[in-house]
Amino acid sequence: MRRASVTSGFTLVELLVVIAIIGVLVGLLLPAVQAAREAARRMSCSNNLKQIALSLHNYNDTYGKFPSGQYFCKTDRVCTSGDRATWLQGWSWSASILPFIEQGNLAGQLNYGLDLYHPVNLPMIRTPMAIFQCPSDATRRPDVPPSGVTNDPRRIATSNYCGNGGSFSESFQSNLISGANDQNWTNGVLRRDSKHKFSDISDGTSNTILVGEVTHYNFTWDPTMYGMWDPPSGTACCTLSMVRHGNQRLNPPPTATQVVKREGFHSLHTGGAQFAFCDGSVRFISQNIDFSNRQRNTATQNDLFDTARGGADYGTYQRLFSRNDGLVLGDF
Repeated sequence: MRRASVTSGFTLVELLVVIAIIGVLVGLLLPAVQAAREAARRMSCSNNLKQIALSLHNYNDTYGKFPSGQYFCKTDRVCTSGDRATWLQGWSWSASILPFIEQGNLAGQLNYGLDLYHPVNLPMIRTPMAIFQCPSDATRRPDVPPSGVTNDPRRIATSNYCGNGGSFSESFQSNLISGANDQNWTNGVLRRDSKHKFSDISDGTSNTILVGEVTHYNFTWDPTMYGMWDPPSGTACCTLSMVRHGNQRLNPPPTATQVVKREGFHSLHTGGAQFAFCDGSVRFISQNIDFSNRQRNTATQNDLFDTARGGADYGTYQRLFSRNDGLVLGDF
């Protein structure tokens, strides 16, 4: 009796064997294809950071300083952390560099002298840009509402990159705010109302982070491209949407608290995240880097960098966010 065969000339058994072999090959090749795709996405992300760093350098060349991490305080009165009426505008550092990333036409339509959510600016601040988007973060929303009003139809484009606001919680504070004049505490590069120059980075530009990666968690502090605004109070807000600190662990676990997620840096690249440094270089930092979460409090404020003990309680990762701690970094 002749066995049943398929029209291709293969017997049924032979066809099943071929299908099984193909399945094995696909199973072997798929991880390699996925790895190659992620490598390409990571390279694209690195190129974004390189261009952003170059744009910040060009801004510095033009104005003699880096932009503020967020333009926050009115200059005609004392700006205080507890008085929202003294908070103004809300623009971010990334909005400031638009003319230096070939977006001069868009920048020309924005009125930076008005508040971020002024009707004149609303049509433009929803404009997305690939340079501020890491292709590995598929969870990133294209735009978000302002703080405090989840169903607000006014939207602002998102980003995957935040500036270096310093190495301690609240280090991003404006020196225009009463009590924020401790240069060891406000030790980042892109802070509220900051005007830092290269000469302020005494630890060296190759040893100081400028901008790093941040993923999205679908909450108020997800990174935005133009700034952030709070309609209920009619003021700037939410600086952590634009700058972050080095006091939280890189790539925290999904179970981490909102405080950890909103203050720190994280990416969807395996094992770490990418950062642009003040010298313009881009480096991948392992999430296993030497780390500490030293805070500014009554016990530490007289020796924030723990210099009396050679920085024993001030780890390598946290040091990378200070422009002026004077400590040796070592390898990382």
